[in-house]
Amino acid sequence: ERAEGEESDGVDKLEVPPCEPVEVFGACQEMFRQMETQDAFDKLLYYRVCCVSEEVRDFAQAFETEETAIAKVYPHALPSRELGLIKELLKVSDAQRIKAILNKSFAEFDVLQADFDFSDSGEAKPEGGRAGGMQGQAEGGAINVVPHKLLECLAALLYESEMEDNQRLDDGSTGPGGRPSKEVVQQMRVIRSQALLAL
Repeated sequence: ERAEGEESDGVDKLEVPPCEPVEVFGACQEMFRQMETQDAFDKLLYYRVCCVSEEVRDFAQAFETEETAIAKVYPHALPSRELGLIKELLKVSDAQRIKAILNKSFAEFDVLQADFDFSDSGEAKPEGGRAGGMQGQAEGGAINVVPHKLLECLAALLYESEMEDNQRLDDGSTGPGGRPSKEVVQQMRVIRSQALLAL
């Protein structure tokens, strides 16, 4: 409430149309697609869109009682580079170490973004000399990744962790019914939280 006589800055007069979480999520995906067509883009804006996308995903999962369209928006084939980093991070027990590795993995993104293929394959473009020449490795052994692809990969793995005969990880970490063990699922949640903190 504004005090009597206090002037309005106009913000309270803005009309925000109601929308479903899936619509906001779809808008984020469209922004990713537009950025993918550009040789360079605002990295800060990109990171913010990553965070908004994941916040909407969390909101939908917390308040939707049935499976939503958001839960289905996962790559059919997980990007190999991002999946490879996740598998490596599953072996790291310290959360701060995980964050440090992710920081290194994201650090070169602004330099390499023009050379990266944002497609589901997650591979470096053949014509991208810098990314290809580095073999996808950042200083300290961290793997250069596309942040929103890493988050999509984690979301897919967590979503599918309840499914039987889940061979996504294929690293001997599966428990009863072919599902990842509770420890692996918890570790993936830690990786996701540290990835968001690293953005």
